[in-house]
Amino acid sequence: MDFKLIAFGLVFGIAALVVYGAVRANSPEARRKAGPSLDTQIGTLAEMGLTLSPGLTRDDLLAWGPEETYRADPWRLILMTYASPADHLDDRPFCPRAAMIDMEGADNPNSYALLVQDLARVAGLSDRLHDVTSDGESVTYRLDDTRHALTPKANGDWFDPDTLDRMARDLETLLPDGTRLWALDNGQALAVFRLTDTDAETLNAEHPGLLAPLIA
Repeated sequence: MDFKLIAFGLVFGIAALVVYGAVRANSPEARRKAGPSLDTQIGTLAEMGLTLSPGLTRDDLLAWGPEETYRADPWRLILMTYASPADHLDDRPFCPRAAMIDMEGADNPNSYALLVQDLARVAGLSDRLHDVTSDGESVTYRLDDTRHALTPKANGDWFDPDTLDRMARDLETLLPDGTRLWALDNGQALAVFRLTDTDAETLNAEHPGLLAPLIA
């Protein structure tokens, strides 16, 4: 699958969420039960370590839709946006501690190398990840002085969940206690974030079932 098609699909999905949010925002019930302001959501996520990438501002979030859409679908929409690529940042995500993983993205020999690099960036461990190679049949990488070699199960263009799980486990062993990778399930795609258990529980209290540990 062509990467541009994947990116288009993700952008289309976020756009659909924005349209849905706009419809909800304009309903009488939504106006009565509006969620926290966009500034409150941005500020709360920043306190949790989820900040906007350098060069991005609140205005870039509003380019996806008016504030009412974020208030109508609080936390979920902004987290999905944070994990999505920003076109004018060479497809880097809105938040450096977030990534959108298309589970049907294993479409070229380098896919698994890119996957572990994305997960390492989200975990804040890019500087400890080295010697990453993949050839479509295996993927190898080094975390500090430990070499890892994985052989994903072939399943067409779909990433092997066991390999994704192993990568996440390898990275999480280097994270502080009480910090892990959390996922927001969006069907074919997973939005992944680095959060403390306490912060993830806070978001789940605001939006029950929103996040789950990436490692089942």
